[in-house]
Amino acid sequence: MEKTIDKKIDGTSALAEERFFAETQMPIQEYINLAKAKLLKFEEDYKNYQLRGKQ
Repeated sequence: MEKTIDKKIDGTSALAEERFFAETQMPIQEYINLAKAKLLKFEEDYKNYQLRGKQ
C-alpha cells in the first residue's frame, strides 16, 4: 500500500520503471534490446533526413 502512495506523490522514474517491469513482466535484457533497436532506427532515419537535406 505504501508503494502505491509513494508513486502517486513521488512519481520518480525509478518507481515508474519498477511499475513498468511489474506490469509487463518483460525481462530487462529484452527491454534493453528493444531500446537499442529503437535507437538504431532513429539514427538511421536521422541520417536519411540529413542526406535528403543536402540534395
